[in-house]
Amino acid sequence: MTESDIDLLIIREHFPRSRLDRHWEVLEVAKVVLKEFTAQAPIIPLTPAEAQVTKSFYLPEK
Repeated sequence: MTESDIDLLIIREHFPRSRLDRHWEVLEVAKVVLKEFTAQAPIIPLTPAEAQVTKSFYLPEK
């Protein structure tokens, strides 16, 4: 498996607390729109408050 150069960051007001529940909820919707893309790109579901804090995955590796 190769790493993707693209991550799909999804920001939404209301998500389940569990990261796994969030991922499954978003994955089902994303597959309908971009089935091939979601199989390769990591999905990152965050609330607006969570997205305001800089995460290490926001920054490119050096």
